[in-house]
Amino acid sequence: MDKIRRIDLVSADAPVEPIIGGKHAHIKILENRLGQIGISINRIYYHNTFLERVISRLIRAFFNYTKYGKHIINNQIKFFSKQICSGEITHCHDVTSTFVDSNNIILTVHGYLANEFFDYARLDKSKYKDLYNWLTEIEQRGYTKAKKIIAVDTRIANYIIEKFKVPKEKVVVMYNFIDENLFKPVNYQEKEALRKKYKIPKDAFVVLVPRRFVPKNGVIYAAEAFAKIKDNSFFFIFAGRGALKKEILKIMRENDNYAIIENVGYGKVQELYQLSDVILVPSITSTDVEEATSLSALEGMACEKIVVATNVGGLKEIVKHLDTGVVISQKSSKDIIDAIIYCKENYETLFHVRSNARKYVLKNHSSEVYVAKLLEVYSSVI
Repeated sequence: MDKIRRIDLVSADAPVEPIIGGKHAHIKILENRLGQIGISINRIYYHNTFLERVISRLIRAFFNYTKYGKHIINNQIKFFSKQICSGEITHCHDVTSTFVDSNNIILTVHGYLANEFFDYARLDKSKYKDLYNWLTEIEQRGYTKAKKIIAVDTRIANYIIEKFKVPKEKVVVMYNFIDENLFKPVNYQEKEALRKKYKIPKDAFVVLVPRRFVPKNGVIYAAEAFAKIKDNSFFFIFAGRGALKKEILKIMRENDNYAIIENVGYGKVQELYQLSDVILVPSITSTDVEEATSLSALEGMACEKIVVATNVGGLKEIVKHLDTGVVISQKSSKDIIDAIIYCKENYETLFHVRSNARKYVLKNHSSEVYVAKLLEVYSSVI
């Protein structure tokens, strides 16, 4: 620990206000925690200039996501290639950010560059082989250059080891973490006040879906389930943004017991968890992409809410059925409906699930626990 006084924190996603999304929150908490223990941080974050934003929007408007995505990735590589790092450790959070000038890189892998690109763009790999190969080459370069790789769940670790032939000893699994002091339970009066603040029905059974509106997050299955529950004793909140918003609105057009809340940043989003009764994380496998160790699930668990989650990716490793949450099958609107009704009818008897969930998070996914493990990884490469 005495050896580490300064690190470079490098990311293609700058955690600027409002902080929206798990990766942004991850980096922001890391900044705060490392700073609290006296480590100086040199932040190297990719930012689009005004001109680049204009060009990017024109490409997206007049061409397609493929050209837009390639343009952004090339811009990131160009930006990072000019950056010279000065810390004892360079901690990168994307494969594109490993293009920086540093020989002591630790890389945290939050997802799958090539597969996620194809999932968001809804592309067929067989028709865009050159593009897929280009993206996987960028991944290979990053995994090769890094001295140590932190995977946020076991599936990502196996993907790196098996697909890219990375030695097992180079990869360590460190599950995501949350700010346990921010995401915490509230009493009935506080919950009631938050519902009043956000104009949520006082006595409704509230189900929150805190997800970006992209295919892998399964939000369409949530909407299809909610559309069949027109009973106003239920209220549904979609908290996020993304390309599938119009589809959600179309599915929910006959319901008046829901809301879409966008752009609630870090430091405020916990209020949506605290005013809710159930947190739904309906992730699916899409284009070989699966949910990692879901921050949405962990944040809900930390707030002592019933987390209903599908049995995919990192969710399987943290949500145990009727112990720390309720587990359902993916891509099943029926399972979502059944689980929500079950939770409403048995809410009080499921107190042990809510209590166990927070205890589990504090023991395994607090920022304090994570940073202690991270410092060990840092020390291992010096």
